[in-house]
Amino acid sequence: MIPTFVGITFMVFFILQIAPDGPFERAVKQLKNANAGSESGISMSSDVTGDSSELTPELLEKLRMQYGLDKPIVVRYLIWLGVFPKEYKSKSIEIGKSFRESVDNVSVSKFQNYLLQRYVRVDIDDNEEYQIIETGVGLEFELPNINQLKIDDNFNREKYIHFQNEYQELPSNPNMIETWYFSDWKVKKMNTEKNTVILTKRKFNGILQGFLGYSDKKGKNVSTLIAERLHISAFFGLTSLFLGYLVCIPLGIMKALKHGQKFDVISSIIVFVGYSIPGYALGVL
Repeated sequence: MIPTFVGITFMVFFILQIAPDGPFERAVKQLKNANAGSESGISMSSDVTGDSSELTPELLEKLRMQYGLDKPIVVRYLIWLGVFPKEYKSKSIEIGKSFRESVDNVSVSKFQNYLLQRYVRVDIDDNEEYQIIETGVGLEFELPNINQLKIDDNFNREKYIHFQNEYQELPSNPNMIETWYFSDWKVKKMNTEKNTVILTKRKFNGILQGFLGYSDKKGKNVSTLIAERLHISAFFGLTSLFLGYLVCIPLGIMKALKHGQKFDVISSIIVFVGYSIPGYALGVL
């Protein structure tokens, strides 16, 4: 059973990975189109685009990392399965300089939320080894009083009050913070010329952990999309089950009582034709 599952899922995964016009190709096309639009007066950052509609190697590398294409297909399959850690965060940082990592957020409205952050920094110790350290968490900005907020249905009151009571605003200067801790960020790649490193965070997050993927088109987890539409499938499934028993049991009794007669033959032909027509075609008709 397990070899069959692995074989079938790997075959489907392999076909989807090599199929053209995937998420990576679509992202590249969108950025190229946006770059072409800059010639009409839309400005873009120079580190995103070059002098033409071609993307810089650095940006292409970031996109490949984002979609996991910087790894062999077998490793990507193991990540999808959940038996190999996935890089769910990536950051290019200059050695000795801090950056703010967003840890959590509280939503106030559809277009406004407040972040919980911490500082992360990469230093080089006396043994010429990289040391990644981080601060405790704090608020991006001081939270205003609830009465001053314009809230909607997205507002999480309990979480907002918890943030207000438990956390303080992070200082704008990380050097003011005395206590630092060892971080679980890992160094993936070094660039000695630019004095930068690429940090990543990993965790097991695949099918075996219940993670079915993320929809770029809908902006939601696949499991959330399934849950939102599950009641529709359940309704039609239970309805068809009820109607099936409601029709099939009396029909079976009548066919048994009139075996070989005209009613038995005609009903058998109708049932055979009905089973022969695909469900989607029957639905259109």
